[in-house]
Amino acid sequence: MAVTYTPIPDSDVDSESPVTTSLMTLLRDNPIAIAEGASGAPAIQTAALEQTGGSEAVTQATIRAAAVGQGELKTTVTNGSINIASNSNGSYTLTGGTYSWWTASSADDGNGLGLSFGGGNTSSGVIGLANNGGSLLAFYVDERYIQSSRPYNTGDGDYGLVVYVLLDKNKNILATRVGPDPMWAYNGPTNIASKGNGLRMEKQYIVEDYMGKIDIKNSLRDPIKRQSMMEYMRSKEGCKLIPLKITHAIKNRDIGIFPHPWVNSIEIDQTVVMLDPVSDFSHQLLEVHEHGEVNIRDEFILSGELKIDNISLKRSGPPGV
Repeated sequence: MAVTYTPIPDSDVDSESPVTTSLMTLLRDNPIAIAEGASGAPAIQTAALEQTGGSEAVTQATIRAAAVGQGELKTTVTNGSINIASNSNGSYTLTGGTYSWWTASSADDGNGLGLSFGGGNTSSGVIGLANNGGSLLAFYVDERYIQSSRPYNTGDGDYGLVVYVLLDKNKNILATRVGPDPMWAYNGPTNIASKGNGLRMEKQYIVEDYMGKIDIKNSLRDPIKRQSMMEYMRSKEGCKLIPLKITHAIKNRDIGIFPHPWVNSIEIDQTVVMLDPVSDFSHQLLEVHEHGEVNIRDEFILSGELKIDNISLKRSGPPGV
């Protein structure tokens, strides 16, 4: 049976107050109510779970096997498309990077030739494509990925649904991307995941020793210096652990590296357009997208219901968009 939390007044615990049955009952029941999360009870703080006797209380070893199921994973969905010209290669970058599951489909060119995986050795989180057919073919991807870092804010307010569209010079749609997260969130080198309290421990490498400034990148690329540099990076002299707060600045650190989905394939006469991400309309679209009944890519964009223009807005958003 659930226990009710009842605050103990100061008058019951002063030096003149007697020890009563009701006071002892509250001293017994209130800790139970706190542990059960009873209404009005003080919440157990995250810090109490993270540290116990100098070590973390919640680790992989303390999580039961098969205890993490679908309900415990924070996932979301992105829908996208890209057109690949005949006898050409292309690529599709996953919004969730390597934390993704995806399904894809495409039509053939009428002669039994269609899209295949190709385009050489792509980077992680990127699907390489090849069109060996005689006509342009569209590639459609529905992706589910592990999410960790909403909301996003680049200076003008929190983002709603992030909608990218790639247009040719005649404003024809060549590619789309619709989802709750921008491309720079999970595709750049920065790890923006926190441990649930907005913080995580990050290794900070010390780039100077008694001999002066250390060039870590070039030392790792040099076969002669590589081993000694790896040993230095593991040492206490070479790095230290610091608490890192996952701020908007951290979440947007890679905005210049992955401002949009087509950083490696955009051509001169093509334009990347982003729907105003802080507008009321983008927040309305986010509600529709998360409800899951309507595919924004298919029923709003590719159907022509949402008219795409390229009017520049005064937004502190990603470069080149």
